[in-house]
Amino acid sequence: MKRLLIILASAAALLIVLVVARALVVQKAGYLQILPLPIELGIDLEQAAKNLGGAIRIETISSQRRTMDDPQAFRAFQQYLADTYPVLHANLDRQRINEYSLLYHWRGADPGLEPILMLAHYDTVPVTPGSEDRWSYPPFSGAVEEGFIWGRGTLDDKGTIIAQMETIEQLLSEGYQPQRSIYLAYGHDEEIGGQQGAKKISEYLQAAGETFSLVLDEGSAIGASGMIPGVEHAVALLGHAEKGYLSLRLTAEDSGGHSSMPPRHTAAGQIAAAVMRLENTQMPASLDYSNEFFDSMMAFLPFGQRLFLANRWLFETLLLAQMEQKAELNATLRTTTAVTMLSGSPKENVLPTEASAVINFRIMPGETVQDVTDHVRRMIKDDAIRIEPTGEGLEPSPVSPIDGPAYALLERTARESWPDDTLLVAPRLVLATTDTRHYHDLSGQIFRFMPVSLEFSDVRGIHGSNERLSLDNLENMLRFYRQLIINADSEDSL
Repeated sequence: MKRLLIILASAAALLIVLVVARALVVQKAGYLQILPLPIELGIDLEQAAKNLGGAIRIETISSQRRTMDDPQAFRAFQQYLADTYPVLHANLDRQRINEYSLLYHWRGADPGLEPILMLAHYDTVPVTPGSEDRWSYPPFSGAVEEGFIWGRGTLDDKGTIIAQMETIEQLLSEGYQPQRSIYLAYGHDEEIGGQQGAKKISEYLQAAGETFSLVLDEGSAIGASGMIPGVEHAVALLGHAEKGYLSLRLTAEDSGGHSSMPPRHTAAGQIAAAVMRLENTQMPASLDYSNEFFDSMMAFLPFGQRLFLANRWLFETLLLAQMEQKAELNATLRTTTAVTMLSGSPKENVLPTEASAVINFRIMPGETVQDVTDHVRRMIKDDAIRIEPTGEGLEPSPVSPIDGPAYALLERTARESWPDDTLLVAPRLVLATTDTRHYHDLSGQIFRFMPVSLEFSDVRGIHGSNERLSLDNLENMLRFYRQLIINADSEDSL
């Protein structure tokens, strides 16, 4: 027995040494090798802010009716870009795709270099009726006040378009000629799926035989210092993949009648039971798409957190349990289940002849629309409930490599264009969907990143009240896009 205890104690001691050693050897390799560059913009920041404000005042709204609220506003926005950036429009080829989406081509001097494609969209979501008084400035005012440009679309996503056009207008005025061709694709219906915008642009480019060394769109951003617990630095999150999307409607039918003589289970009760089973038995959790993020962040975490993350082989179950407690972290671990809509009887004393629920799923890479549908059938255990999609499901995106030249280009550009040397960079799964869903056949190097530093209050403004873009972030965007264009020319391996 004594010998066994000695062996167990020795094994425990070795395990402790191994766990601590793994946490201690984590290095900050490479971070001091890329420093900010002195980037001279040559752009009047105040005028750029006013130009964005003018773009915000044009109400290019896509509503839930799957239509443009005012087609004339979309035409006015196109004309506004042409009037505001005359040098760009005189030098770049422009195509109107499906009338309302825009495709620009800045031809490079070397046709042998594979081009890059930068995406954005200029439609916005509407402002929720009755919420106008929650805005510090009117939602479509484009006001430049208190160090911000205010209004719907500043972050999502007209700010990107204006920053890219300001950058190219300035580079052209300096006589800059890119070696690598650059395409700009601006969809008009991203907020309602991009079927008439981004999808049509992609089809046009495919028909032309184009492929791209990099596709860049919105999706992730720079988490401000402190937004990631334990990390004292700002972190540029490069979205190398995004989740899929599926909504399923569950429907139960019954004969109805008076509520004074109910059956044991009404149609509404059947749906309620199914919903409870789905909420109580979620799809499995995994660290598969968090590991690369953790690897990038470990060296900058306090020792206690680093101890756990450096030894995920030992602490994975505990780590998963902790992450599942926070909705924003749980969403990075699994295909999520969100009950969003319920319906039953139209009156309190009438038994429903039909009851239904809509469940929205955001699907992890590695799983499919069919996997989710099969999971729902297994969990509800009720053949009398009809299961049908509310629309076409969207499979998760392919995962772009983080050890390739496109990721390296974005990492280098983000660090060089950040005002100081404290910026960290990490890959991150994008939880929402973007227009990149339509471009998978054009590139294996698709990333989702906006070079803006966001606080929690900024994130709440996207699709909410008080959407705004700070002047500092507008400058960040101008610095980033200028450096990206220049760096893309110097990357022969891209």
